[in-house]
Amino acid sequence: LNVTGVDAVEKAIESARCKARDRGVNIPFLVHDALDLLSLNKTFDTVIDSGLFHCFSDHQRIAYVNGLGGVLRAGGLYLLMCFSEHETREGGPRRVTQAELRQVFVRGWSVERVEPATFEAATLFDGGAKAWLAIIRRARATQVSHGSLRIDDSQASEKHPPEHGPSIRPAAEV
Repeated sequence: LNVTGVDAVEKAIESARCKARDRGVNIPFLVHDALDLLSLNKTFDTVIDSGLFHCFSDHQRIAYVNGLGGVLRAGGLYLLMCFSEHETREGGPRRVTQAELRQVFVRGWSVERVEPATFEAATLFDGGAKAWLAIIRRARATQVSHGSLRIDDSQASEKHPPEHGPSIRPAAEV
């Protein structure tokens, strides 16, 4: 299994490197902007997002989803955990509704499942934070529809040669 850890925060990357070293695991960790995934020059079978999507503005979400479409192979899985609108306590990141998830992943994606979950490690709230766990699949080449979200398999294959097996996940989660 090939894994690449990405986080924009150097401290999170250093923490992840220490955890990996302590566990005897060799994983590349990169300080990288998630809104510029294409510059990774890689493709992935699976992308795991634990607590990033809910940090983005509406405009940034579109850019992020477009970037995901460029690094996630056709038919690949995007596994998402984000704060839900059911978390009504003050503080923490922006809340996300199921409708918002389904709206941003409408073209070129299939939202297979969205179910209630809990961020158990969230120290902000006693008992964790209410969240959504979503399983979203990138459309296969024959299913790609053109619209406001551009997913161009020819561009992805030219700029990002396929690497079967890798995943990208937040560095702090490793």
